[in-house]
Amino acid sequence: MDIELANKYIESEKDRIFCLFRLYQMIEIILFLKLYPSEIITPSREKAEFEKLNKELNSKTLGGMTTKYLKKYPNDKYKLKLILKIVAPQRNHFMHSFWIFLSATKDENQAKEYGDLVLKDFEKNANKLFNTLLKTEFV
Repeated sequence: MDIELANKYIESEKDRIFCLFRLYQMIEIILFLKLYPSEIITPSREKAEFEKLNKELNSKTLGGMTTKYLKKYPNDKYKLKLILKIVAPQRNHFMHSFWIFLSATKDENQAKEYGDLVLKDFEKNANKLFNTLLKTEFV
């Protein structure tokens, strides 16, 4: 494994990678706001309350919200099931093992080829989910 290969690729694509990271964050907040509208809490200035809120919000993962959506809408009322089932593991791969994946490539050309292929697919699916969520009013 060559960590420097991954580092070079990530450095060369840092704007694109940051945009995808931000897109995943926006997907999570929009999905959270749609699934938990009555649970939106203004953080208290008290440290203990903020820590409690932080733990509660950290438990609202994309995978967890996918499960909540499927329980709340078992008939997939908003047709999100397939794209959620695609994007949730892609987001996890991006956040947890994309660097390792790139480190396993044999040279800069392969790192670029595979990295671009993976990022393109992740971007396409994340954008599709994001745009669908923006248009969908949960009731």
